[in-house]
Amino acid sequence: MKAVFIDTNILLDIILKREGWFDAVKLLDMPSSTLSFHTSTLTMANMAYIMRKALGKETLYDQLERMSKKLHVESLSTKAVAQAIALRANDFEDALQYYCAIENKCDCIVTNNKKDFNFSIIPISTPGEYLCEFSQSL
Repeated sequence: MKAVFIDTNILLDIILKREGWFDAVKLLDMPSSTLSFHTSTLTMANMAYIMRKALGKETLYDQLERMSKKLHVESLSTKAVAQAIALRANDFEDALQYYCAIENKCDCIVTNNKKDFNFSIIPISTPGEYLCEFSQSL
C-alpha cells in the first residue's frame, strides 16, 4: 500500500472548489485498499483558519470532520520542527509538511506548489500527475 501525503492546498481546492479541485476529488476517491492518505495537524489548523469566515462555523466543522475521516491526520513532532528550521526552506510551512510526511513514511507528497518542495528526496506530484502515474502503474 502506498502512503500519499496530501498538502493543505489540495484540501482547500476541494472544499473551496478552486481550480484543479476535480482531480483532487478523484485522487481522494481512489480505493483505500491501494492507497492511504495522510496530512498533518498543521493542515487541519491552516484549513480552519483560512475557511472560517468563508464557510461559517457548522460548515467548517462538517468539512474538517469529513476530511479527518478520509485522511490519517499525523502530528508534527519536535524533531520535524527542528529539521524544518534547519532546512531554511523558502516556505517554512511546506518544510514542516515535508518532514511530517518523511516521519510517517509517506511515499510521495501531492501538492499544487511543487516548486516549494525543491528540496524533497521523495516524489512530489500534482493531483493530475499522480492520477496519471497511478493509472500507468496498473
